[in-house]
Amino acid sequence: QPSKAAPIVVQVDADRHTHSKAASAGEKKAQGHAAHVKKVEVTKKATETKRSGTTFPLDSAEEYLDTLPSKQAFDDKVGWTGLPLTIAFLNDKSIPVTWNAIEEMDGHIFDEPEVGTEIKPGELVAVQMYAKSDGLKGKARMCDSWGSCLSVAWQSYRVGSMSCDRLRVRAMRTRDWDKPAEVMCTTDEQGIFKRNDYEVIVSLRSAK
Repeated sequence: QPSKAAPIVVQVDADRHTHSKAASAGEKKAQGHAAHVKKVEVTKKATETKRSGTTFPLDSAEEYLDTLPSKQAFDDKVGWTGLPLTIAFLNDKSIPVTWNAIEEMDGHIFDEPEVGTEIKPGELVAVQMYAKSDGLKGKARMCDSWGSCLSVAWQSYRVGSMSCDRLRVRAMRTRDWDKPAEVMCTTDEQGIFKRNDYEVIVSLRSAK
């Protein structure tokens, strides 16, 4: 059975280029969010995405991916023959959003935010998936208090098609998460930063 660890939230301060790691949801409820924040100075400048043309603290998001507490356990689960994908969602908007839903369409989810998790401005959450066979596929939805939703779909297969890439991520401002799933074809989309073939960062502000 795939492991589903407690969600991890990273707080990114775009002005000072710092990020903080929060504890699990259970610990936060017991001891409070602030007591579990550890700030780490990041000296790199914010990076401009080629897709969106907007600036957000990409360096902090990349450092987060490198230091995920679940990274070693995830690598062990994937093994030498598995196909992994970590997709991070950065809330670089000015309002919080709520993690509304996620669906595993192919492959296995190793780690995911709990439904109902609030992602505050400057915070980041991640989904880790893997496949032991041909590939993996999933979709997620985040909504704000005004009812506006962003749906994101992704898939990673060992072989692409004649017209589309093997790694595809698409975000659309709609509650209907089937729409991005139906049209995704590449990672060259607004608000999508492909770090490598196994790691992707989604800017909630820039995604269209």
